[in-house]
Amino acid sequence: MILGFQEHDIAPLIAAKLLTPLGKPASNSTKYFASVDILTAAEDREWLSQATRALARYWQGRNGRKKSSQDLVPLHVAA
Repeated sequence: MILGFQEHDIAPLIAAKLLTPLGKPASNSTKYFASVDILTAAEDREWLSQATRALARYWQGRNGRKKSSQDLVPLHVAA
């Protein structure tokens, strides 16, 4: 947790191209990162700011979709 983010935040950071895993791992495989890249990012205030904004957008979108799908629950009318 050197970067200060949770494990479930890693995939959105990869999708936002803010983290780059080593090699070309399959989408469902374990991702490994160069420690030099992680330590450099942890000390870069601008990178941390970009990552925080990207995660905020990601979770806002996820929570917004969840809320809008709850709003579309069909009403059952008794006949």
